[in-house]
Amino acid sequence: MLTVDHLFKQFPIAGSSKVVSEINDVSFSIAPGETLGLVGESGSGKTLVGRIIVGLIDPTAGSVRFDLPGGREARGRPPKGKVQLVFQEPSEVLDPRLKIGATIVEPLQALSIERSEWRRRVRDTMGLVPLDPALLDAYPSELSAGQKQRVGVARAMITEPDLVVLDEPTSALDPTARAEIIDLLKRIQAERHTAYLFISHDLSTIRFISHRVAVMYLGMIVEQGEAATLFSQPHHPYSSGLLSSVLLPHPELTMEKGWRGGGGRRVMGAVPSAVDASPYVEYLRSMSQKHPRFTAQTAAVLDMLIANPDSSGADIVRATGLKTGTLYPILMRLEEAGWLGSHWEEGVPAQLGRPRKRFYSVTGVGRAHARSYAQQQQAVFGRLAW
Repeated sequence: MLTVDHLFKQFPIAGSSKVVSEINDVSFSIAPGETLGLVGESGSGKTLVGRIIVGLIDPTAGSVRFDLPGGREARGRPPKGKVQLVFQEPSEVLDPRLKIGATIVEPLQALSIERSEWRRRVRDTMGLVPLDPALLDAYPSELSAGQKQRVGVARAMITEPDLVVLDEPTSALDPTARAEIIDLLKRIQAERHTAYLFISHDLSTIRFISHRVAVMYLGMIVEQGEAATLFSQPHHPYSSGLLSSVLLPHPELTMEKGWRGGGGRRVMGAVPSAVDASPYVEYLRSMSQKHPRFTAQTAAVLDMLIANPDSSGADIVRATGLKTGTLYPILMRLEEAGWLGSHWEEGVPAQLGRPRKRFYSVTGVGRAHARSYAQQQQAVFGRLAW
């Protein structure tokens, strides 16, 4: 339904040849009726991606494509009424001089829809949200925060969109109102088959509502996948560190097994500057795209073999906790790249009474790459506690 290809957005700095690279080669797709959760720390570019999709901001490079009926597609700005945005702060986006009814019907003014149809849509939307029809004559100042966000959802849904970009729609709400809005969104999606791009810092909500999750860092998507898989087995070290940042409501509670992807990692230090960020971006791109699993698992194997040369596969499994099916593809790839050397145990199976063991050691090239890998991570992530 939506395809984002190699999206870039740069902002020039006045009086300088440097630019701020806010979006760096972002690509993803959303299917009809699917929710893609977009997470990352403040300043990672999540909201900017959403605003480019709805056409509020033009990208520097890349494309945004929308599938239309009959096998057609639209590029750039979305078709009118088919993509809508729900903002983070409902109080800031509702015109205090307009009654709620005028606010909800406003998006229909740009569409070729007869006024008689407006009344039906307003009535249906008020029932969908739901809101008391008596509130149509009220002003925003007379509504609670939860009711204001319902008005925001109603205004987005009145055009019957195919995609809704939800920019932290629950962050300004209390827990009860937050739960009501999330349940409302899930019900609307089930009834109308609407797709969502759900932007949020609330990882618990993202895990609950999303089918897939994309993790942003420094304007890039460093990892994306099925929600259940990403939360239980994150491959990128930043994803693992982000999941480890979840605060529990009581100090004696512990995180459920698998939530932090094998124990979690603390990411410390400051985020690198987005000004002339190309060295960081190139490193993240190579780690995320060329070697999607060359992260904590590979580093653990290299660290173990540097400390314990001539170790067998069984020794590595015991030391790292990796499963055999995960370990041996890593060993094969590292050996093909010349980072590992190996040799077979002397003797034959008949003499040993068992299959021969194969022993692995890190080569000089592998040691150099391991040092470079650690140094680059320090430059990009500040200091990452493996």
